[in-house]
Amino acid sequence: MNSGDMLDWFLGVSMEDHSDADCLMVAISSHGDEYQYVDPERSNVTKREDLILTTDKAIFTRDLVDIFRDEHCHSLKGKPKIFLLQACRGTKLDDGVEILEEDMDVVDALDEPEYTVTPPPCFKDFCIVYATPPGHFAFRRPSEGSWFVKAFWDVVEKVDLSRVDFLRLVTQVIHQVAFSFQSSADDPRIDAKKQSGCIYSMLTKDVYFTPKQEAYELML
Repeated sequence: MNSGDMLDWFLGVSMEDHSDADCLMVAISSHGDEYQYVDPERSNVTKREDLILTTDKAIFTRDLVDIFRDEHCHSLKGKPKIFLLQACRGTKLDDGVEILEEDMDVVDALDEPEYTVTPPPCFKDFCIVYATPPGHFAFRRPSEGSWFVKAFWDVVEKVDLSRVDFLRLVTQVIHQVAFSFQSSADDPRIDAKKQSGCIYSMLTKDVYFTPKQEAYELML
């Protein structure tokens, strides 16, 4: 899909009447990358933005999410907007760490260090679930698909969606990706690597996927 078609699709969905909907969920599976730039107000701070790659160019993830803000999509005002993003957010790889139960001494820095920040494209009633942390690669297996999508499907099949809050559900997904997957490749640069998902949430209520008829009966 090219950038124009993707933006047109998102805009089209945002202009639909969602009065009868309880929430919106959008899943994107694509190649991705990051864009970094120096903060014009703080020279020691580098900002990064996530990109979704299309067939002709990249689109800022923030721009896609922004389309569904309350002021742009009135029929979804006050309703949960959930985005599942399976895409790379850079090229870093996670070697994983051995979990140690001991305190480690640290030194407080006296000088302000250089650092990178990722402003999350998150607004009230939004939840964005990334397959991988900022700046990192997202793995997939040719035979099974992406780690994140497979883990999400495995968890969804096992739980009662009407009884498990969405944030608890995706926490289980992230746990499964982090502890059940490890890359295996002939190239030592990408062998034995790990991955962990990332949640940005500004939801103002718990989210349960209860069938409408069942939900109606519970209110009687």
